[in-house]
This record gives sequence, C-alpha cells and structure tokens, in this order.
Amino acid sequence: MNRASQAGVYRDISMLPFEGADHVGTTAIETKLQSLLFQQTQFKVLSLDAQPSNLQLGPFLICVTGQLIPNDENKLLVVFLNCG
Repeated sequence: MNRASQAGVYRDISMLPFEGADHVGTTAIETKLQSLLFQQTQFKVLSLDAQPSNLQLGPFLICVTGQLIPNDENKLLVVFLNCG
C-alpha cells in the first residue's frame, strides 16, 4: 500500500488517533503516515458496513474493520469510519 495514494481518502474533518495523539485534517494525517518507520503495509478487510448518515457529514456512514500488517510483521486491528 502506497501511503501517498491514501491522501484522497482523508478530509479536513478526518481524524487519525495514533498512540495517544489525535492527528486532525488531511495534512496532519499525511504527515503522520509519512513519518512511520515501516516501508510496506498490507490491509486485510475483516468487515464492511454502510448505513445512512447525518446529511451534514455525508449521505452514508461507512465502517471498515481490518488488520494493518506493517512489513509482514504483527497484525494491528484498525477501524476506519468515513462519512461520504
């Protein structure tokens, strides 16, 4: 997974909680992702759910749970929420 290719996924209201710190907005999230030491990641989707949302956030709330696997090492459980 190329970290630079993930830029279009995030918005100004996006937040990435990581090791006790919240990284809010596209620029902050991209900066954090680029600073991580691992070079490769794989993402394995475990579940995907979508439902109607508040129209101020977007028509749908999408929740993806999965495993993030950096450098073929230990699996990390992750949850992505997206309104759009």
